[in-house]
Amino acid sequence: MVHGISSGAALALRTVSAGLPITRLSVYESPFETGSELQEGADYEARMRALLAKDRRGAALTEFLGAVGMPPEALLRLRQLPVWADMKALATLSRTTTR
Repeated sequence: MVHGISSGAALALRTVSAGLPITRLSVYESPFETGSELQEGADYEARMRALLAKDRRGAALTEFLGAVGMPPEALLRLRQLPVWADMKALATLSRTTTR
Protein backbone atom coordinates (compact mmCIF):
# COMPACT_ATOMS: atom_id res chain seq x y z
CA MET A 1 0.00 0.00 0.00
CA VAL A 2 1.24 3.49 -0.85
CA HIS A 3 0.06 6.97 0.15
CA GLY A 4 1.62 10.08 -1.37
CA ILE A 5 1.12 13.76 -0.60
CA SER A 6 2.11 16.57 -3.02
CA SER A 7 5.33 15.58 -4.79
CA GLY A 8 5.05 12.19 -3.04
CA ALA A 9 1.76 11.75 -4.88
CA ALA A 10 3.61 12.24 -8.16
CA LEU A 11 6.17 9.63 -7.14
CA ALA A 12 3.43 7.21 -6.09
CA LEU A 13 1.64 7.62 -9.41
CA ARG A 14 4.90 7.13 -11.32
CA THR A 15 5.59 3.98 -9.32
CA VAL A 16 2.19 2.50 -10.19
CA SER A 17 2.57 3.45 -13.86
CA ALA A 18 5.93 1.68 -13.88
CA GLY A 19 4.16 -1.54 -12.94
CA LEU A 20 5.34 -2.07 -9.37
CA PRO A 21 3.02 -4.38 -7.41
CA ILE A 22 1.02 -1.79 -5.46
CA THR A 23 -2.29 -3.18 -4.16
CA ARG A 24 -3.72 0.09 -2.81
CA LEU A 25 -2.92 3.67 -3.74
CA SER A 26 -3.92 6.93 -2.12
CA VAL A 27 -2.73 10.35 -3.30
CA TYR A 28 -3.49 13.81 -1.92
CA GLU A 29 -2.78 17.22 -3.44
CA SER A 30 -0.85 15.88 -6.40
CA PRO A 31 0.92 18.66 -8.32
CA PHE A 32 -1.04 17.96 -11.51
CA GLU A 33 -4.00 19.56 -13.14
CA THR A 34 -6.68 17.24 -14.45
CA GLY A 35 -5.38 15.46 -17.54
CA SER A 36 -1.76 16.60 -17.14
CA GLU A 37 1.35 14.43 -16.85
CA LEU A 38 4.71 14.81 -15.19
CA GLN A 39 6.63 17.20 -17.42
CA GLU A 40 9.87 15.27 -17.47
CA GLY A 41 11.19 15.59 -20.98
CA ALA A 42 12.93 12.85 -22.93
CA ASP A 43 16.15 12.93 -20.92
CA TYR A 44 14.72 13.48 -17.42
CA GLU A 45 15.83 10.14 -16.00
CA ALA A 46 19.32 10.48 -17.49
CA ARG A 47 19.70 13.98 -16.00
CA MET A 48 18.53 12.77 -12.59
CA ARG A 49 20.88 9.77 -12.64
CA ALA A 50 23.82 11.98 -13.64
CA LEU A 51 23.11 14.52 -10.89
CA LEU A 52 22.73 11.86 -8.20
CA ALA A 53 25.79 9.93 -9.39
CA LYS A 54 27.77 13.15 -8.81
CA ASP A 55 26.09 13.54 -5.38
CA ARG A 56 24.41 16.77 -6.54
CA ARG A 57 21.34 16.10 -4.44
CA GLY A 58 20.21 19.72 -4.25
CA ALA A 59 20.27 20.02 -8.03
CA ALA A 60 18.39 16.73 -8.41
CA LEU A 61 15.76 17.85 -5.91
CA THR A 62 15.41 21.17 -7.71
CA GLU A 63 14.98 19.31 -11.02
CA PHE A 64 12.34 17.00 -9.56
CA LEU A 65 10.34 19.74 -7.85
CA GLY A 66 10.37 21.78 -11.05
CA ALA A 67 9.18 18.75 -13.02
CA VAL A 68 6.21 18.22 -10.71
CA GLY A 69 5.20 21.85 -11.08
CA MET A 70 6.61 23.73 -8.11
CA PRO A 71 6.80 27.42 -9.06
CA PRO A 72 10.36 28.84 -9.10
CA GLU A 73 9.53 31.44 -6.42
CA ALA A 74 8.25 28.71 -4.08
CA LEU A 75 11.40 26.68 -4.71
CA LEU A 76 13.58 29.67 -3.81
CA ARG A 77 11.74 30.01 -0.49
CA LEU A 78 11.91 26.26 0.19
CA ARG A 79 15.69 26.25 -0.26
CA GLN A 80 15.97 28.75 2.61
CA LEU A 81 14.11 26.54 5.10
CA PRO A 82 15.78 24.04 7.45
CA VAL A 83 13.75 21.20 5.88
CA TRP A 84 15.75 21.61 2.63
CA ALA A 85 18.72 19.74 4.16
CA ASP A 86 16.42 16.86 5.18
CA MET A 87 14.90 16.72 1.70
CA LYS A 88 18.36 16.65 0.10
CA ALA A 89 19.37 13.78 2.38
CA LEU A 90 16.43 11.75 1.01
CA ALA A 91 17.42 12.29 -2.62
CA THR A 92 19.12 9.05 -3.64
CA LEU A 93 19.70 7.04 -6.74
CA SER A 94 17.41 4.07 -6.52
CA ARG A 95 16.48 1.31 -8.90
CA THR A 96 13.84 2.60 -11.26
CA THR A 97 11.61 0.92 -13.75
CA THR A 98 10.88 2.93 -16.84
CA ARG A 99 7.50 2.99 -18.53
